[in-house]
Amino acid sequence: MRLDHHVYLFIGQRAAIAPRVREMTEGHENQAGETYWLERETFGIADSRQIIEMQERKSWTGQRKFFVLAAKNMTLPAQQALLKVFEEPTAGTHFFLIYPDEQDLLPTLKSRCQIIKNQPVVESAEAGEVARRFLSISPNERLNFIRGAVDAEGEFAGGAELAEALELALHERLLPSPTSELAAALAAIRAARGYLADRSALPKLIFEHLALTLPVL
Repeated sequence: MRLDHHVYLFIGQRAAIAPRVREMTEGHENQAGETYWLERETFGIADSRQIIEMQERKSWTGQRKFFVLAAKNMTLPAQQALLKVFEEPTAGTHFFLIYPDEQDLLPTLKSRCQIIKNQPVVESAEAGEVARRFLSISPNERLNFIRGAVDAEGEFAGGAELAEALELALHERLLPSPTSELAAALAAIRAARGYLADRSALPKLIFEHLALTLPVL
């Protein structure tokens, strides 16, 4: 994806979106640059001021500057502070905002963004990374990820790819260090993949079960 816009707003869960953003900022189509990641539970006015100050500084390498802002919440003052910089950023600067729900954002802020949503939660090229991330986070974080991944109709775009990647990731762990816990987890994944093949199955319930039963690795 060529970067032809200053601000991109990705709607969804950061675990699924972050790999795509990394691909966009790490030399894709010769657009390498300096990348700054800020991940917050709540993005406040102090964070906005930090971003504004950082983006005004001249790049010592002469490359583009990429700012990735990932948050679950963003305060109203923080959004208001970003309006001008999103409209007129320093030359060569791009912003990537990862946020779970666009309804929480000011219309004036969204109007300055290229909004990207309804993307498959897991694409084949990134499934392995998402799977490893899924295995490393807590059950509650996994459940939050699943809630953001399932659409209003209960569909989980990319769910089959994620299940396959989870099985492969567990295989990688099991081969050098076999344990009964990993063997049980692998059996659970295989059973889940069988259930997912049934068109009448509910992916949300299947992945919620995996979220609670798979070990944190």
